[in-house]
Amino acid sequence: MGLIVPVVAFLFAIEMISTSALNKLKMKRAYIGGYELDVLYVLLAIVLFLLGGGALSIDSVIGL
Repeated sequence: MGLIVPVVAFLFAIEMISTSALNKLKMKRAYIGGYELDVLYVLLAIVLFLLGGGALSIDSVIGL
């Protein structure tokens, strides 16, 4: 739907960075074939943050 996509994407990127750091630093777990998905999610959230919801989103329709 595209409502407040940049805000949610920014918060999701922060969440993924913090959970990845928690996994690595606090829990002393080595990345065992799973950090690629975390990095992909962070990069996709950053792209959504920068580009927004698009022309057909609710934000675009109501002018936010």
